Amino acid sequence: MKIFIKAKGLRLFLYIPYFLITKRLFKHVLIKSNFEVNVQLDEISSLFLKELKAFAKKNRRFVLLDVHSKDNEKVKIVL
Repeated sequence: MKIFIKAKGLRLFLYIPYFLITKRLFKHVLIKSNFEVNVQLDEISSLFLKELKAFAKKNRRFVLLDVHSKDNEKVKIVL
């Protein structure tokens, strides 16, 4: 996964390998966003991550998010 951020005075490029996106990290992000975590979430998150990796493998350079603001700031997430 690649994340591009371009703002006034800031240019950031992040590359996140898929092996770092784990069920534990996914659960941690949901807890930080005040989302209730239960047992079913563990099963769903593992299926979601498995499908995300398979989708990214089949569809290289798929743009998941592409946002441009009036201030010429850009955010782009590519699988």
